[in-house]
Amino acid sequence: MGVKSEISRLKSSRARVKSGFGGIVKTTDEKLLDFKYSPKCTNFTFRGGALKSDLGFKRARVNVKYEWVYMEIAVLSDISDFVDVFLYRKTLADGTYDDRLVAQSSTGKFYQFKIFQPMVWREIPDFNTLDRVCTACYNYNGNDVLLIAHSGGLTILNDNTISTVTDAPRFSSMCVHSERIFATDAKKKNAVWFSDDFNPTNWKVSLEDAGFIEFADECGDVLKIISFLNSVYVFREYGIFKITAFGDQTEFSVTKVVGDIGKIIGDTVVEESDRILFMCDDGLYSFNGYEVTKKGRELPKFERLSYCTACAHLGKYYIACRLKGITDMPSDYVNNALIEYDLETNLFSVITNIDINRFLPVNVHHNIYVYFTLNTGDRRFLQMIWNKGEYYGGAVMTKVWESPENNLGSEKLKILREIHFSTLSDVTLTVTLDGVSKEYKIEGSPKPQKVIVNRKGYVVKLAIKSTAADNHITPPVLIFDVR
Repeated sequence: MGVKSEISRLKSSRARVKSGFGGIVKTTDEKLLDFKYSPKCTNFTFRGGALKSDLGFKRARVNVKYEWVYMEIAVLSDISDFVDVFLYRKTLADGTYDDRLVAQSSTGKFYQFKIFQPMVWREIPDFNTLDRVCTACYNYNGNDVLLIAHSGGLTILNDNTISTVTDAPRFSSMCVHSERIFATDAKKKNAVWFSDDFNPTNWKVSLEDAGFIEFADECGDVLKIISFLNSVYVFREYGIFKITAFGDQTEFSVTKVVGDIGKIIGDTVVEESDRILFMCDDGLYSFNGYEVTKKGRELPKFERLSYCTACAHLGKYYIACRLKGITDMPSDYVNNALIEYDLETNLFSVITNIDINRFLPVNVHHNIYVYFTLNTGDRRFLQMIWNKGEYYGGAVMTKVWESPENNLGSEKLKILREIHFSTLSDVTLTVTLDGVSKEYKIEGSPKPQKVIVNRKGYVVKLAIKSTAADNHITPPVLIFDVR
């Protein structure tokens, strides 16, 4: 007997269920998950209740004076790749903006690139290091300079001139506060240093010059230091400390403001507007200077947490990470995914098969971008996050969304009659009933689509796959009979 005639004899009541695009949820057993959430979604984004593909990557560019005039950023040289990139904020004596990008190459050389005169990268003479450096912009003796900390000391870049303070400690992060440099010690990992006021070249320890603060408790290594809300905040492995530091160093005070949290990941600590965001081994947190709040959505499971790095930009928090369970990637990848977390909606999207090393969020005049460098891949080019579902070079991402297995609110036998949704691009819809799957090839159209199913089962699961660059897909509506 055919399926159609068998189904037609069943006594049933008609029902409908809408499968929403409410984001990814990883903490609930799939069989208990509401049908509007997804246990797995890669390379799609959740925007305005629809599935879209407005997150991807392309070769970095800069806007020249006006946002509609731009140039792609050139390669460094024929023999070197991008390792890291920094922003050097500079204003000339006549008030002209002269901001630059400063890049560290795979050969240890450093280059700079004037944002408003983007022709080629110019090598910075007499400076070379393969260290993982940190930087800070500082106004020293009336000149805007870039401070670069490395194992050889503290190098000062003033326009095209280099000088190095060789007796400076080895720093792992720096910030500027009350005309001093505050920095975490890369060797003595329980100490924070501060320079002489108005003089980042003086690290002589005395009550009139520079000094350091040692932590003798069990909160772990110092990881990151940030000037925030008129104080200096020190992020350690298992706590956050506040340094009140104005004027004479004898008046400095240190207070523990947060403890009893998971292990903090240092390279994920970033300032965003009126808060500081950071990752712990148990999720994403927000800190307002007084208390810590865990963000609402549980993220996917990470491995190699020490390789995570993050930045914040325009209400989004970006995490480069290595996720568990991703196998379709080159064996030499350090990280394998990018997570974009929307700080307003608490929805996040996951892009896979991307090995990001470091971020640089930029908001300089008409240049509002998130640049990044790669651990592996085509490292000759600086990359940027872009609003189209493609990898650098134009390769289209394969995008997959899955619903949870769901009984549609009834333990009874269901006959799935139709699925209604709209898609502007070609997609493959997979309908699984009681473990048996069938694919439906759907052509893109501006009109609503109806997929005839006429199959029976107790448990339903949907999946949508796309290899198109642009997507706009509305939530499927399932029309079914309950026996």
